[in-house]
Amino acid sequence: MLMPQLWRRAAYSPLRNAGGYDHAARADYEARAGPLRDAEPTAGAPGHVTPVTNAAHRLDTNVYERLPVIKKLRTIWIPALFALLCAPSGARAATGPDQQAGPDGLSISSLMFLSLTRQQQVTGGRSTHDLTGPTLSRGYITARKRFNPRLRMRLTTNVEADPNLPGQKAHAWIKYAFLVGKISPAVHLVAGLMHTPWIHYEQDLDRHRFISKCFINSNGLDHSSDAGLGLKGELLHGRFGYWMTETAGGGYTDLKRTRGGDFDGRIGFYPQGPSPANGWTFDVQYRKGFPGKDVAAIAYPSRYQLTQAMTTYTHDDTFRIAAGYVIQHQSHYKEMAVGGMNTHAYYLWAWDRFTDRIDGYCRYEFRQQHDAASAAAERKKRSVLALDYRASRHLSLALAWDHTAYANLGMAANIGQQNNIYGLYSRISF
Repeated sequence: MLMPQLWRRAAYSPLRNAGGYDHAARADYEARAGPLRDAEPTAGAPGHVTPVTNAAHRLDTNVYERLPVIKKLRTIWIPALFALLCAPSGARAATGPDQQAGPDGLSISSLMFLSLTRQQQVTGGRSTHDLTGPTLSRGYITARKRFNPRLRMRLTTNVEADPNLPGQKAHAWIKYAFLVGKISPAVHLVAGLMHTPWIHYEQDLDRHRFISKCFINSNGLDHSSDAGLGLKGELLHGRFGYWMTETAGGGYTDLKRTRGGDFDGRIGFYPQGPSPANGWTFDVQYRKGFPGKDVAAIAYPSRYQLTQAMTTYTHDDTFRIAAGYVIQHQSHYKEMAVGGMNTHAYYLWAWDRFTDRIDGYCRYEFRQQHDAASAAAERKKRSVLALDYRASRHLSLALAWDHTAYANLGMAANIGQQNNIYGLYSRISF
């Protein structure tokens, strides 16, 4: 009886006036809808109903405070949350990752990646199984503030809860804290703890970060966020783009003075108009530096030099395919006087929109690493298959299988390993 009474009370609320109750209007309302179970302040007034003396059943503006906490959750918050998550894709909501800023230019959003997976690992003929989950692999809360058309800021917290993490089972960081000043479409200045040029860009094209990171991120070749200065922009009405940064190099989880900055840059070509190349993207990345190392305190600091190229194609945003190649050279491998390590890799990924709510996703990666002192080159092959379901603009679910096979693991000859991970992945945003 609670919800009908709340509805009828909401319908009756316009019958109140600045001086109290409009008794004539209430009498007319009750003649049509039946008596209201609410006590009036003045007995004997027209339309008066005998007061309900049991405070546990009295319906007043403090009804939620009179109910037990569990009943509040069951009757109000849980149904409301479920309705919000499963609302039709076209429905507008008050909040979300693409939330419009309020009158003061401030917007707040959240993003969570939850998973329930099972892992099987086979090393040297020995097999182990592990059930992981439910796991909060990532949780973000973001505040954006637009001061004026030329100046804006962003602050994002990052929480990772994973039973497989060493030491503490959960970690929290500030992932982004930066200011952006727009001089023109071709020149944006960025300062603070900011995106690096490549990872965020590829994730936007890939759209499946909640299942798999992009290659250079999952293989530890670059960081998704770092502290420093950046310069980015678009030229020729968006046909060319660039993003350059000079950062500390250690990433947002290892912020410290290194006395050796890292350069990271990406340039891209994006054909537009009636050209046959419309829908293609072509990007090149170059990164060089000493990731998070205090070069003055190390006799032989390892210097990294990475080059990456990627092209993708889409048509009407119904699918996208991508192919990329990565080369990295590391001098003074393990900070030794001689020797270095070389990495060569390529990857392919694609997604296709089968229906308005269902997508298919696949990824393949190959990586080979070798240094002069090791007996053999380590080879890694990874395959990912997934089927996505978009329940709403706030909730996406995916069934995924992730297989990784190593040969010459740790650059030791004839040592192999296989990992199989499968389960349910989700992306929740507000």
